[in-house]
Amino acid sequence: MEYFNRTRWWQAVFIGMLVAGLPASVQALGITPDAEDWPFGNWSRSDANSSYAAWDMFTSAEGGDNLPDVGQHNAAEANVVETSDPAVAFLTSSGNIYSFSAATDFDVTMPAIDLGAGASTSVVLQVVTQGSELDYSSVRLSYDDGDQGITPDSTAELGRIELGGFGGELVTTLFAWDLDGVSTSSFLLEFNASAESMSLDEVILDTLAMASEVISQPGDYDGSGVVDHGDYEYWISQFGATNSPADGNGDGIVDLGDYTLWRDNLGSSTLTSGVASSQSVPEPATAGSLLVIIGLAGGSMYLASKGNGNA
Repeated sequence: MEYFNRTRWWQAVFIGMLVAGLPASVQALGITPDAEDWPFGNWSRSDANSSYAAWDMFTSAEGGDNLPDVGQHNAAEANVVETSDPAVAFLTSSGNIYSFSAATDFDVTMPAIDLGAGASTSVVLQVVTQGSELDYSSVRLSYDDGDQGITPDSTAELGRIELGGFGGELVTTLFAWDLDGVSTSSFLLEFNASAESMSLDEVILDTLAMASEVISQPGDYDGSGVVDHGDYEYWISQFGATNSPADGNGDGIVDLGDYTLWRDNLGSSTLTSGVASSQSVPEPATAGSLLVIIGLAGGSMYLASKGNGNA
C-alpha cells in the first residue's frame, strides 16, 4: 500500500510537470460565439444581453472559490468550486485542479441577464480536461436556485490531444442548452470526473438572453396576448376616444368598427396565429346598449371640453 501511494504521488507530480510544460497554444482552447461551429446563432461577448466567464489558472481546490481569470462580461461573480465530498483535489503547478485519489465533482455558478416572462436563453459550457475524462452523463444545468438538472441539448468534442506518458489526453468538450421560455438571473452547472486522475484545465461559459418577439394581435386591446372579454370591456371604456389602443381598425376613433374587429378575432392569441375560438360574443349593437355606450362617451367628451374651457 505504501508503494502504491508513492507511485500515485509521483504520477501526480509528473502530470503537474507535464501540464506546466505545455505550450500556450495548446492551453488556449475552446471556441468563441462568432465561430462557424457555434451551436447557436452567433453573438458577441460584449453584447448587452450576454454573459461570459473563462478560467485557465485556478487558485483554489478543496471547496475554495475560483473567480474568472481569463475574462468576464456581466459575470464578475461567476465561480468554479470543487464540491467533492470529502474534498480530495489539489492545485498543480500550472493552476489545474487535480486528484489522483478519487473522482472530483464541480459546480459552476454564473449570473445571467433576466429579460422577464417569455424570454429565452442559450447557454454554452466548454470544459477542458487532462488524464481521466469527464463523466459526460453527469453534466447538468439548473437555474434560479432550483434543482432542475437539465441535460444538454447537444454535446460536441472540439479537440483531443495525446499528451503521452501518464498524461493521457487533453480533451475539449462543448455542451449547449437552448432554454426556450427560460429567463433567469443565475445558472448552476454541475459536472463530475469519470474516475480519479482527472485534471481540470479550463472552463468557459457563455449565455445569451433573448427577449420574446412581441406580435400584435388584432383585437387584443389590453395587450394581454389573448383576444378575450377583457378587450371588450376595454373597448367599451374607450368608446368614442381618439388615439386609443382600442382603435383597432386605425380610423382615428374607437367605434363599432373596432368592436367588429374584436368579435372576429375573439379567442385568438399570439400563439394561435389569429384562429378565433367559439367563445360567447356580447352584442353591443342593440338599441339600448348602444345608446348607453354613446351616451357615456358623449358625456365624457362634454366634460373634457368644459375642463378645457370650450363650453
